[in-house]
Amino acid sequence: AYAAWCGPCQQMAPVMEQIARTYSATARPNPIRVVKFNTEEYEDMADRLGVTSLPTVLFMAEGRVVHRFEGAAPVGYMEDLVDYAFYGGERPEEPTELTPRDLF
Repeated sequence: AYAAWCGPCQQMAPVMEQIARTYSATARPNPIRVVKFNTEEYEDMADRLGVTSLPTVLFMAEGRVVHRFEGAAPVGYMEDLVDYAFYGGERPEEPTELTPRDLF
């Protein structure tokens, strides 16, 4: 979930694009799908999913949220979260203070 005016959302865009490539159907036998939606255009969806901060990454399986992350994070941490949420990996420790260069 993002908004066009949200700076951290813009920082996360290339991170999520990398996640989409890494976990695509051509890259993995059990792919995931990365979908983004603008909370200003889809307010009802944001409300239903409990989005209160931006950016919010929702990890969903079989129509339900299995994990969520709010804020910006480096691609390595997001890969660890995907592994945790969908592939049985260990829960990663949340990153601490980030600088913009940590995101790439």
